[in-house]
Amino acid sequence: MKLVKYSVNRLNAIKDEIVAISPGVLPGVEKVSAALIQAEQNRVIVESSDASEAFRVALATRYGADAVVVRQVPDEGFDGAQARWNDTSVGGFYGGARISTSVGSCTNAFSWRYSGYQAMITAGHCTSLNGSVSTLSEYQGSVVKDTWNNSTGTVYIDGQSTYRGDLSLIRLSGSKKSAARIYVGNSTSGSSRAVAGMWSRRPGYGDQYCTGGSTAGELCGWKVNALKINVRYSGGQYARNMTRGYKQGQCTRGGDSGGPVYTVNSAGKVVAKGVHSGGGGGGSDGWGGALDPCREYFTDVYEAYYGFPGVIATS
Repeated sequence: MKLVKYSVNRLNAIKDEIVAISPGVLPGVEKVSAALIQAEQNRVIVESSDASEAFRVALATRYGADAVVVRQVPDEGFDGAQARWNDTSVGGFYGGARISTSVGSCTNAFSWRYSGYQAMITAGHCTSLNGSVSTLSEYQGSVVKDTWNNSTGTVYIDGQSTYRGDLSLIRLSGSKKSAARIYVGNSTSGSSRAVAGMWSRRPGYGDQYCTGGSTAGELCGWKVNALKINVRYSGGQYARNMTRGYKQGQCTRGGDSGGPVYTVNSAGKVVAKGVHSGGGGGGSDGWGGALDPCREYFTDVYEAYYGFPGVIATS
């Protein structure tokens, strides 16, 4: 048996991260069109229109000089039209897309409808009440409801006596629309699925689900292991009445907050389970193993249903 430096799991982790990581973390990665494992050489091949020394050094620094090699290919001209990082109101905004606010960069979860208005929901810690929200392509709207105080964490809203996790309701501007769809696939994917509605019940122990952040892309294989948990985040805020899941493999990343939590039914449509709030585990490389699995916290979509006016948009 031949001994190799990198395990199959490690090579898969590198391959998966390269197509999900943001250019802000790995400059030049936006030129990558594909990543694949070359098993006989125990390395990952990155196909990119950028084979500059700066990009090769960045890859070597992050993954190891002998773990990744760049194969230069022609620029295939991916335009990102109606994709996670280029979501527009043409055809309606989708869930799972990158958004930008005064607080930072996050992800939209699901389209919403209330009192005749078109809307979206995301995580409350991603926004500020009455604050503006944009995709990376255009202005989207403003926050009209929020279950989160950016200093302390989850708060009661509208005189209610139930903590409703980490949520924001974004009312779209003017005649802009949102569609009952979410992006699926990796962080640059333009693929999407229609949303059938909410899960038939609240989360239960052992439930499996997927997350769909704009940084890590679609990650499945999560399992619920805690319900109605209160979590102290690194900034000192408490997220109250949350659901926690775990998995091995790639963990969620910064910028995934606010993204959809879901399953897919037999008809191929998305069934909404919640809104991603935060995560941890996986060590410095964000890759969870048996001893340090990925952790993920989300707000049950029923908290949005009972806390906000209106309902999820369906198709």
